[in-house]
Amino acid sequence: MTGYPQGIVAGVTDELKQAIAKAQAAGLAAESILVDPGIGFAKTAPQSLELLQRLPELAAALAGYPITVGVSRSSGVAGGADANGTVPLIRLTFSC
Repeated sequence: MTGYPQGIVAGVTDELKQAIAKAQAAGLAAESILVDPGIGFAKTAPQSLELLQRLPELAAALAGYPITVGVSRSSGVAGGADANGTVPLIRLTFSC
């Protein structure tokens, strides 16, 4: 898991701004860039949930870049199996 000492939104914002800069340096036009905060990837379930709850802050920090979020049966949101070993089925995709 990734530590975010400055907080999840600030940390992911920094990561995405770096990725945007690399994409633009490689010649990708700004209007062709779409960002994904990576729910469940190198994040704990609480970090992923906080990031989802605070998407408006992330969107404001990345003004001008659409955000897409894809969560599919992710333990990053569902928290994994319950005491009976049942894993919740979650399939969610949206953009803002």
